[in-house]
Amino acid sequence: MKEVVEKVKKCAEGAAVGTGATVKVRDYANLLDNMVTNYALAEAMKRNWESIGVRVSEPIDESGSSDMGNVSQVVPSIHPYIAIGPKKMPGHSIEFVKAAASEKGHQGLICSAKGLAMTAIDVFTNPELLTEIKKEFKEQKTKKGK
Repeated sequence: MKEVVEKVKKCAEGAAVGTGATVKVRDYANLLDNMVTNYALAEAMKRNWESIGVRVSEPIDESGSSDMGNVSQVVPSIHPYIAIGPKKMPGHSIEFVKAAASEKGHQGLICSAKGLAMTAIDVFTNPELLTEIKKEFKEQKTKKGK
């Protein structure tokens, strides 16, 4: 997104020069970065979910920007999803609200909390896992030149 914003700014600056006008650009919203998944951390979460009976699908490569993407640029991050309704159910919809308030939604919340807590315990008590997570994060930052 940042790359596109810079291109649009340059177009506006070029148009201003070409017409003798001036241009002033301001940010009107927070910029959102792409999500960078930490696979060592994701694998730990997967193991924990599977140990409590949650069926884990292969991750979907979701490119795009979000507030979680901003977080993942600063610290090792994951963005797991847990089923609370039909696979094609749109997020942020009335159907999603109803599913979240259902028994399946409640069970999803419990499984999510358990998986997160178990993974946090793993990170705090397994120095090898923590080292692997940090190493992967550093390598990802190096690849991006940050």
